[in-house]
Amino acid sequence: MGNTDHVVRMIDRLAIRILRARGITDARRLERGIYHSRQLRGLGCSVGPIVVLSTAFVTTGTPDELRAVIVHELAHWRLHHQLKQLWCRIIAPWKLPYMRRQHEYAADAFVRRAGLSVALASALARPDVLQHGTDSHPSVSARIDRLFA
Repeated sequence: MGNTDHVVRMIDRLAIRILRARGITDARRLERGIYHSRQLRGLGCSVGPIVVLSTAFVTTGTPDELRAVIVHELAHWRLHHQLKQLWCRIIAPWKLPYMRRQHEYAADAFVRRAGLSVALASALARPDVLQHGTDSHPSVSARIDRLFA
């Protein structure tokens, strides 16, 4: 048990260092690999297998919404999206916006297969979530349409 606790503390320290390097300086641990930050805009993001949720979302989201967003963020890691986007930045940077939008749809499909479409749609429809599309995200309405297609 002592070694396990030491490893968990070491992973937490490393996760905090990674998040700080990414500009998230106020991250607090919720569970192993899951953190929250007041600095985060939107619902969540992932840095490898580390998920960061906005503090506002953690305090107001339903358990199913939280689960759906965590599954979505972990899907990015499981599907190697960060690695693919890094590769795209080097090889074909003009394709990056298209790739990011496709990755959002793929992570959403992962949530759909987990049976959490309603919860993710509810989380996406929250008033504090940016509703229109950006270079990296399709519009919320397009994402919700695909969740139920």
